[in-house]
Amino acid sequence: MRKKNNEGMILKKDYVGRSHVFKKYFRWIEMLLTPTAESYRLIPFEKLYVDHPLLELMTKHKEKKEIDELYYLTGLTGSGKTSLLKRTFEYYENTYVFDNYNLIIPFSCDGVVGDISSLKKTLASFLMGITEKICEKYSVDNFNKNNIEIDKFVEYIKNRRAQFSVNRNSWRKLTNEDLLDQLYEEDTLELALLSFKYIMSKEKVLIDHVVFVMDDVEAVGKDNELIPIYLANKINSCLINRSEKEKVKWCSSVFIACRHFIWRIFSTKRENKEDDDLIFLSQIDKNTMEAFGYNDCYDMDDVPSGDSNDTGSKKEKPSMEQIIAKRKNAIIDILNNDEDKQAFKEICYVIDDIVDYVGDLLLELCVNDYRLTFRAIRDILCNKTWLQKSEDINGAFKITTAEDSFFKNRANIFRALALGENKVYSSECSVIPNLLRNRKDGGDLWQLLTFKFFVKKAGFYDWKVSLHRNDIIDSIGQVFVQNEQCIKEFEESLNYLILKRILLRGKMQEQRDSVDLADIDLDTITYIYPSKAAKMLWDSLSERSILFEMFIDDCWIEREETVIQSKYKQFNWTNYNECIDYLDYLISVESEIRLVPKNRGTEDLYMDCFGEIPVTKQLFMGLKNSYKQYFKNTEDSDERSSQFKERLEQLEERIQDLSFEKQ
Repeated sequence: MRKKNNEGMILKKDYVGRSHVFKKYFRWIEMLLTPTAESYRLIPFEKLYVDHPLLELMTKHKEKKEIDELYYLTGLTGSGKTSLLKRTFEYYENTYVFDNYNLIIPFSCDGVVGDISSLKKTLASFLMGITEKICEKYSVDNFNKNNIEIDKFVEYIKNRRAQFSVNRNSWRKLTNEDLLDQLYEEDTLELALLSFKYIMSKEKVLIDHVVFVMDDVEAVGKDNELIPIYLANKINSCLINRSEKEKVKWCSSVFIACRHFIWRIFSTKRENKEDDDLIFLSQIDKNTMEAFGYNDCYDMDDVPSGDSNDTGSKKEKPSMEQIIAKRKNAIIDILNNDEDKQAFKEICYVIDDIVDYVGDLLLELCVNDYRLTFRAIRDILCNKTWLQKSEDINGAFKITTAEDSFFKNRANIFRALALGENKVYSSECSVIPNLLRNRKDGGDLWQLLTFKFFVKKAGFYDWKVSLHRNDIIDSIGQVFVQNEQCIKEFEESLNYLILKRILLRGKMQEQRDSVDLADIDLDTITYIYPSKAAKMLWDSLSERSILFEMFIDDCWIEREETVIQSKYKQFNWTNYNECIDYLDYLISVESEIRLVPKNRGTEDLYMDCFGEIPVTKQLFMGLKNSYKQYFKNTEDSDERSSQFKERLEQLEERIQDLSFEKQ
């Protein structure tokens, strides 16, 4: 009877362990991997920040002084949009900055949740405060009830906003003070913007470039993301609406940072010409939606006019090693004594090994969210089950160095990543999906076969150039002609890979709301592409048997009884033998699957989709390499090693027989 090794177990979905190493080096781990606002006060931002490929282009826009512009900066969660904006315009807190003749106004929606009215009032209050600071800096009189400036300001409003006075007869009966009070009640943001422009028109104000940044758009909450974008467009329209009577030497730049799904919502509504008040009021059209749009590959999306020479240039995202190295150098500079420096270097040795083994893979599994990735590395350092060495016989765990106290081999780090503090693997609790996932009644190998289909596409498709779901299903239908079961198995595996974010939504995907990928109806997903994690996981399968050994805990296979095997922190005979038995069975399954195109004469189409080499070869190579690694310093006369060697040779012959020529 088929059983799972993890069946009926209560597994921990989050890290709960706090290793002794983590406790000892807590201060340095936190500062390096999850720096707080306090950390940024101790260390200058530029010393922590790895220059982004777009920094040079963004700097050009900071230096422009003669034209008005609005751009969207799009990117995935945690991909560095905010850091890029802060580095470019050199604001490190969410407050205004006077930089020579530039005025930088960053507005973060983080913590600001509400409807249009409440957001307008929050933004208006923020702008009014900045206007006061301009007056103070340049010794300019602002309007108030005790100042003659109020009459000048009202006249300014009437000249530039005729509808306020001409279209509202009741206003003619109001005093100037009452008129402003009423305008404040009716449209606070309008009044704030008029006040800002009025002060900017003063000759004494020596500002020639205003930069407004609308950041953390998604923080306003689901279904409200269009509101701050509408407001940013409103601010942009107001800032560029300067008459000949005003000083025109100052220009404005508005930057809106948003995630890809926000970009898609706008694109969908605009291209379908949907009647959406916010889209209409934002005046968003093809010209406005020219984004820098760096995606998960961090190359240029649409370079604004005037920078056409940069179009299509490939730009790599910052590596984990680069970011860690930059932070390490910055932190070591602020340490005051040799003991602290030595402790910091000790934990860095362990962190470097973790980043070296799983850093890039983890970043891709986290969909290029650097914040989430660094938190995950921090969690790995907490791991007591797989990384922490045992206490001594007295029960007093004595740490000499972090290196001596942690198992830092590839197998243990992979298990700490995939299993957390659990002794067995579960795809429901792990950041690494089970590529051998099956059902109690079958479905063996289809998960891996479907995965291989997209591994072959990796490098050819990305966010901008993606695959249409219907085209994929059609190609599979041509391979397995009239075999509904095979097509169904493929589609089920396809859905699993989408839910596990191995397959991501392409740029052309329509999106009408901000539903997370994990919750979206799979039937609506049209354009997909494989993340870079697909190729990394595929390569890991052949490098060692670590993943195979873990996945098998989560597979329905023939077992006499469900027994949780002890997971030793070294080569495990029982696990290895079970993998060999299951691979023996999977080779038979692959042989049966390959018979379908063989009998229908569609072998060439099958190889186009899945490759000529059997997918079981990848699992075999992992087992073979683990065998070589373990026995490289062991005598071949060992009885079990001879048995494994013989079985591996038999499996290799069976895999070779899977070629279409031999069937």
